Amino acid sequence: MFIIWKRWGILVIPIALAGLLLGIPVSLGLIAVGVPKVLAACLSSVGTSILSGLAIWFSAKGLTRPPQKLYDKTGREYLISRDAGSLFFIPMRYWAFIVGGLGILLAVVAVLHPVSDLPEPASASVEASSSDAP
Repeated sequence: MFIIWKRWGILVIPIALAGLLLGIPVSLGLIAVGVPKVLAACLSSVGTSILSGLAIWFSAKGLTRPPQKLYDKTGREYLISRDAGSLFFIPMRYWAFIVGGLGILLAVVAVLHPVSDLPEPASASVEASSSDAP
């Protein structure tokens, strides 16, 4: 798989992964406090994805340079601006909305397909049946 980026656009990946990894202990902490699993998954997914989106937005804003005026020998004026970069040809500032939207989508999926509806792993049922045998 190829990852195509320009300038600082590669920072989108570690920032989004950090938000995803931060969501796991947040969700487990909410469950330990007594929040239902579905609500904990929704809150952690939305909260950490919005935080990741904000981190991407402000890092893109901070890495974007204001336009500079340059003059050549003839006196012609050139305006040079530098953006923060891009990942897969999408500018870094737009990735903030994509990451935030994915977090909200994950929350919707968590509500529509709760964790309690998932079947038990096959290994758990095999161990239970083998312990019943004399």
